[in-house]
Amino acid sequence: MKACFCLCRVSFFLRYNKDAMIVSRIYPITNIRPSTRRAIREGQMEAGRVWNTCCAIHREARKAETKWPNRGDLQVATKGGFAIHSQSVQMVAHAFLANIDTTQQLRKTHPQMGMRYPWKEKRFYPLMWPAQAVHVEATRIVLPMGRGRKSLVIPRPEGFPDDPGGLTAPPPKGRGFPEHRSRDMVHLRLRVGFARLWDLAIPALSVRVGA
Repeated sequence: MKACFCLCRVSFFLRYNKDAMIVSRIYPITNIRPSTRRAIREGQMEAGRVWNTCCAIHREARKAETKWPNRGDLQVATKGGFAIHSQSVQMVAHAFLANIDTTQQLRKTHPQMGMRYPWKEKRFYPLMWPAQAVHVEATRIVLPMGRGRKSLVIPRPEGFPDDPGGLTAPPPKGRGFPEHRSRDMVHLRLRVGFARLWDLAIPALSVRVGA
């Protein structure tokens, strides 16, 4: 049975972005090497470690009632300590802070929801690349995994854009994603068009078109 590698949509967003219309597309890719699937899975585990590190730092700041860490603080704390691309590490940290901001707002506006700040450790977390880290060639897509590590190389599907706004590889079935995804399949979500690193803090975006 051929493994399938898809650029998949998501069903919800953490915040509305007035700068762009958000749509979804699916790009199926077959014949993915087992080594590539393993590398993505390992990268998702590393992304989970980044999230857990950010979570622990923020939790300690709350307990000590000291200043909460900002982007710069988390960037320094996570720099060079994980086996994925540095920009992928930054995107996880940015996503964590976006989660903190959303939770803080909901605690103020909807206290009845009893929202908690991130506390649960994650074994896996979406592996993300910003636009500037994605290299699209004639027949393949190259995704860097950091200095000294081999880049991921996947076949380029028909109709795949030359300038995607970023890519996200979410964990498989059983990790909070749609049930139709099986554990032996790899999936990517795609952004197309206008996308800034600030906007890429929300991993739930799949495809971004227009401004």
